[in-house]
Amino acid sequence: MSARILVVDEKPESRGLLRIVLSEGGYEVVTAGNAEQAIELAEHGHFDAVVMDFFLPDQNGIDLALSLRRIRSLAGIPLIVFSAELDAELRQLGERAGISRWLGKPLPPDELLGVLDPLLSA
Repeated sequence: MSARILVVDEKPESRGLLRIVLSEGGYEVVTAGNAEQAIELAEHGHFDAVVMDFFLPDQNGIDLALSLRRIRSLAGIPLIVFSAELDAELRQLGERAGISRWLGKPLPPDELLGVLDPLLSA
């Protein structure tokens, strides 16, 4: 059974691209366009990892990470921020909030899979 990934990004084109890349990498992908949708999906589904943008219309990635970590089934899964925002201070706050990795956009698809694959096999 393939790992199930929740992708959270406000831009439909970004969600679509991530769906293609992750699906071709062998993952099952579910998408959400904002933090509220992501939290609802997470509360009612099973996910092995979350890949999310930092800038969402209703929350930032740190707040979403804190909300997701409160959901028992997501407590130990990888949370990956995939964003153009690379500020070192925000990254440190994100790490304390439970973000596993912070990847800059743009990133070649094979590099995203190269980060995600080992996190899911650990």
